[in-house]
Amino acid sequence: QKQKYQKMFYIDPLAGSGINKIKDTGDFIAGSPVVSVIFARQPFDKYLFAESNGRYRQALKGRLRQLLPQEQFEIHKECNKLLSKVANDIKNSRESIHYLLFIGCEGMEVHWKSMQKILSCPGDVIFVFQTHEVWETIHRWKKYKTANNFFGTREWSDAKTPEDLLELYKHRLREIETMEGTRRELIDDITIKGGRGPGFFHYNVIFAAKKTRTGSPWYRKFIEYAKNKIERYT
Repeated sequence: QKQKYQKMFYIDPLAGSGINKIKDTGDFIAGSPVVSVIFARQPFDKYLFAESNGRYRQALKGRLRQLLPQEQFEIHKECNKLLSKVANDIKNSRESIHYLLFIGCEGMEVHWKSMQKILSCPGDVIFVFQTHEVWETIHRWKKYKTANNFFGTREWSDAKTPEDLLELYKHRLREIETMEGTRRELIDDITIKGGRGPGFFHYNVIFAAKKTRTGSPWYRKFIEYAKNKIERYT
């Protein structure tokens, strides 16, 4: 896409500290911000992060300074404000900009109002949808206002299963038209679940992209590979 877009942004509004610790084993693994810098085949022109925890934010800043020039990244405090700001910056820029948006939700932190703004700009999305957690938040903890903010509609009240909530969110992603007049027709997800009792987990990683003139064979190949590989894991 370099021929069409002058700049590529990486956006991570729930960034963490850059390194994650696995409680059960004590192992440390690279978090999404570090992965985005080190493993991207082509470096992004700008990296935009948000993290609400002050200690994590400082740790992330220190780690990124070892990997990137200061002017190549920004770290903000609040995820929804970051998404709104970046959307405004892209729309007001004289340069054509495309992004990769990675949202690693632990619950329902991201509001649909801010999602609408960033989705109206051209870019691809990887969204960690906490399927079981979202269902529990609504049906066990009765946090209906949180659900309204997250989905941007009360249609969640019609859901009969956690999978219905997942499909609703995918439908919402598909609805948004970008300022280029395109939609993200390619929307798929990978299911990740395991554990029992209190240790049970179930989430889905949603991928959303627009279809290219050639039908996006790279996207189909990736989704098929990832689903076959990841969904077999125990």
